[in-house]
Amino acid sequence: MKLRNFIPAIIVFVIGILVTVIGALFRILHWELGPFNGGVLLAIGSALDILSGVILIAIILRHHWSKNK
Repeated sequence: MKLRNFIPAIIVFVIGILVTVIGALFRILHWELGPFNGGVLLAIGSALDILSGVILIAIILRHHWSKNK
């Protein structure tokens, strides 16, 4: 399995981590940017991390199933 197959999951994961770090900064400093505050950004970042895990599992299962045929 090549690294190229994992690029979508890696991109979503990195974006999720960046949003989580920015959300933590917003939370610590009590910043708000319109509807976005620390809690909302942390929730979005966590959801993106979960989504990247689901994408990764789907890629691995698809490769496993295609290999067994």
